[in-house]
Amino acid sequence: MALSRSPRVYALLGAGVLTLGGLAAVAVLLWPQADAPATPAAPAAPADAVVVRTTADPGEPERLAAVTALVAQLPAQFAAADTSALTASAREQFGDVRRALPAGTTLAVDPASWHRTGAVASITVTATRPGQPGVRFRLVTVQEGGAWRVLSTTPIDEAR
Repeated sequence: MALSRSPRVYALLGAGVLTLGGLAAVAVLLWPQADAPATPAAPAAPADAVVVRTTADPGEPERLAAVTALVAQLPAQFAAADTSALTASAREQFGDVRRALPAGTTLAVDPASWHRTGAVASITVTATRPGQPGVRFRLVTVQEGGAWRVLSTTPIDEAR
């Protein structure tokens, strides 16, 4: 049986040639060259990477302002035995908050020390009692139910 020279046969043959040519071109482009140096792939960021935010990042000045307002209210709240600014675990740590900040104590936030990762932030605060030098400590806050709450405090060793 002889091949028919109809336009349909030529069209099918042409499509087959074009398909094979296209596949060959893709194979040549994607096939690694034996003499080409291996290029290492850029490392992917791990899924559990921690991103630390500072006041230079968008939205952080507003978060800092909210925590600063929280800190400013602590002396009056503690004097009234109000622990609403504390997390449940911090309430256990602080005990009787009326003794934590004696009357007249002022708290000053160091805005440059702001660091946040997710819902947890830390900041350096200086507590000054009347007639005494200030004592610096790290205040850790956590965002719970849309509000910042004190999670813990850690003294800063000035001797280091």
